[in-house]
Amino acid sequence: MDQIKTKLTSVATTDSYHGDAFIMMFIGDGYNEQIIGWRPDTENEWPPPAGDCMAFSEIVATFGWTRAPALRQKTKVFIINCDRLKVSIDKYDTIVDKRGHPMWHSSDKEHGQIGCASQFGQTLSHTIAQYSAYKSLIEMFVMTLNRMEEDLMDSE
Repeated sequence: MDQIKTKLTSVATTDSYHGDAFIMMFIGDGYNEQIIGWRPDTENEWPPPAGDCMAFSEIVATFGWTRAPALRQKTKVFIINCDRLKVSIDKYDTIVDKRGHPMWHSSDKEHGQIGCASQFGQTLSHTIAQYSAYKSLIEMFVMTLNRMEEDLMDSE
């Protein structure tokens, strides 16, 4: 987790930023409104130790007005596609809404291209990676929704 915090601080305190907006996306495991940093498969303690986690609010605060001067006048978007709740993994399938696409509520870590990330998260991350250099934020969200609609229509 220290490496993630160091990298976030480095990005936040940079002297200049040449983009029109700042987009940060986390995809992965989370717990109790926190991201879980990388840890070996053998270290699967649940709940995860505090040292393996970073609060969503801490991530956002890192890029606040006083901490990230180069980003002060920029639009900032934080997309966190992680589990958010403090629940037993055994109860997960019971409480999650089952009406959407099956990938949205699968607890199977092998399901999908990026583990258990939602289809929206996967689609948006791919769209941002491909088009962020020359498309506006609203265009990327529209493209994401269009891609999702196509994927869902193809799967039916």
